[in-house]
Amino acid sequence: MITSKLQDNKVRNITDTETVEGQRESFHSTKTGNDETFVAFLENTTLHGARFLVTGSVFRRFFWTVALVSSFAYCALQIYSTLEAFSERPFSTKITTKTSNKAETVPFPAVTICNYNSFNRRRFKSYVQQNSTSNWSDGEVNRRLNLYEKFMIERNNDSFSPEMIKQYPEMTERVMEEHLHYLVLFSHVIEEMLLPKSSFRKACTINDLLCGPKNFKPLYNTQFGKCFTFNSGQDQSPIIKASLEGQTGGLKLQLNVERESYLLDPSNPYVGLTVLVHDQKSFPLMEQFGFAVHPGVRTLVAVKRKKFHNLPSPFSTKCIKDRSLQMLVNTSFTYSKPACIMGCISKFIVENCKCRPIEYKDRSVPLCGAMDTVLCVFPKYNEFVVSMEKADCEQSCTQPCEQTEYETTLSYAGLQRDVFIKWLNSSQDTTGMYENFLKMTYSEKKEYIDENIVSLDVYFQDLNYDEILQVPKFEIFSLIANLGGNFGLFLGISLLSILEILDFIFRRIWYLICRT
Repeated sequence: MITSKLQDNKVRNITDTETVEGQRESFHSTKTGNDETFVAFLENTTLHGARFLVTGSVFRRFFWTVALVSSFAYCALQIYSTLEAFSERPFSTKITTKTSNKAETVPFPAVTICNYNSFNRRRFKSYVQQNSTSNWSDGEVNRRLNLYEKFMIERNNDSFSPEMIKQYPEMTERVMEEHLHYLVLFSHVIEEMLLPKSSFRKACTINDLLCGPKNFKPLYNTQFGKCFTFNSGQDQSPIIKASLEGQTGGLKLQLNVERESYLLDPSNPYVGLTVLVHDQKSFPLMEQFGFAVHPGVRTLVAVKRKKFHNLPSPFSTKCIKDRSLQMLVNTSFTYSKPACIMGCISKFIVENCKCRPIEYKDRSVPLCGAMDTVLCVFPKYNEFVVSMEKADCEQSCTQPCEQTEYETTLSYAGLQRDVFIKWLNSSQDTTGMYENFLKMTYSEKKEYIDENIVSLDVYFQDLNYDEILQVPKFEIFSLIANLGGNFGLFLGISLLSILEILDFIFRRIWYLICRT
């Protein structure tokens, strides 16, 4: 009996052993073959906790199922957040102060100057007297100027309408229509704005060297008329360098705004200059970025050079490496956001006024005349500022990938009026502008200095410059490392684990294909 039981146990053990061996062989065959089961994959994958999903008690399998699902869900949330942040292409800004070699010279910036008054009464009188075929008397010239000023005043009234221009038939006279709309003809000129030559002082110096009107290039502006750019670098003229920093170096100008020649214009009741310090290749958008300089004081402009390096698309700046400025007259300017916006403004005016502003290049469109400027150009310019076209323009006119800007800091000092009175008394005036000045009393001359004379100094605060560099926060390797960290922390998955899963999926698909 005992022997029979032992034999039965032996047979049973042999059978169990054979069964286990058979299972192992079966498992080995399925593992190495194409028909590997999902359970077999979970028991052998390097995915942490996966084998507990198919082994142990029901409670244990439930616990590990919840743990893995929770880890997968939170890992997926973190991965989504990481990919979303990467898709926004964030960047950080790195600012580095570059030290210039003191033995080297750095380019001195361009300085553009516009008089607030775009129409010079004195120059208009002189032009009419020299060119008018009707031989107008001074009284007739003054009457017509007063008529124009009356029109300028009434056009600011809310009740004004374009039909009211019929009340001013003389505004369409040949001299007013053919030449007044060329504001540049009656604008202030740099030869007269600079104080006259004198042995007492110099009106223009750069790095303590004499400069003059030849160093200025005209720039035409619809609002300010004829502006002038010092050190423009245009027409292959060499760019002046700066080797000194501080108030002892730089550009020093003594100018006359000629207040008594201003045209009465309620829409622009200001006196002085608009000045902008900019790079030679950047279009000066005076209306938006220029700063005001008023007469009767010395204005000191300390300049700090900055170089910007922006990132192209897909980063949010979407900088532009190169784009032509087809709409602007002066094509020597490289692409910049102000120049692009000026092109949008010009296009908007051309479409609505059927004429072109002075900055617009296409000469197939007629130049806007005086009435066009008053009745359409200025109103449409204000309309553009709040229009959808402005928003679209801002979006399309992105920053250039590389640009140089100049940060300015202004300070002020008073003028020694006696010095300037002595200057003008001993000047070599060839224009006749100061004939009346010589006849004034001493108190009148002091008042004239306060109301007309501008002293402007532009100099480098230091020759070092700031380099502002945009640096991506997420490089592709940073993204991979971030994703790998999430996979490893929550699931224990490495790149090889992902390859295991892909290998299993591929083999299962291939097995199903071959089986059919």
